[in-house]
Amino acid sequence: VLAGACGTTSGDAAGAPATGASGEPRTIVLFSRTEGFRHSSIEPAVEALRPRLTAEGFAVVATEDPDALQGAVDGGAVAAVVFVSTTGDVLDPPHEAAMERFVRAGGGFAGVHAAADTEYDWPFYGELLGTWFADHPPVAPGTVERTDVAHRSTAGLPDPWARVDEWYRFRSAPAGRSVLLTHDGEPVAWSGTVDDGAVWYTALGHTDESWADPLFVDHVVAGITSVT
Repeated sequence: VLAGACGTTSGDAAGAPATGASGEPRTIVLFSRTEGFRHSSIEPAVEALRPRLTAEGFAVVATEDPDALQGAVDGGAVAAVVFVSTTGDVLDPPHEAAMERFVRAGGGFAGVHAAADTEYDWPFYGELLGTWFADHPPVAPGTVERTDVAHRSTAGLPDPWARVDEWYRFRSAPAGRSVLLTHDGEPVAWSGTVDDGAVWYTALGHTDESWADPLFVDHVVAGITSVT
């Protein structure tokens, strides 16, 4: 488990501080357990996100232990959970129930890349993301177009945005979600809500090199903080 914290920088669109009522930093949990394919980019992702989120004023915990995840979200100090290229069936029913309670009560959820290749048999997860991964061609250069220029995760991006990535195709359009970015007509990033909780997802981030790109990391950090 990795942790760090500093400051009280804004964590949401309304400009609220990232500290809780006690004055302690609110926590963002980076969860990266895999039960299917494991991306080599997980470790670079955690190492890129941890200092950036700490600089935003959040405590950061990185874990692959679903019991630790459940304990964190049940503890009341978590602002958001981020699934960082998780794959497969990573949570048992008690963990799933804790995550559902957390989000429906106002907790934030963000998913990165293979988070869409996760928990196919958990109906709430389908509600959370709006769809699941279907397939992808080989990693290749591509162009990303903005469909929402105002969202904090897209406002600073070039349009078009040239990237090399693994371009996901999905089972369906993300139900009930606002699409923020597209590639060749496929959704690439989107946002929405589930009851009182906010949701954000980006399909980008397959390559290790993505996490050394400040513009891409800006995109992800802004997406995560948008749900806090």
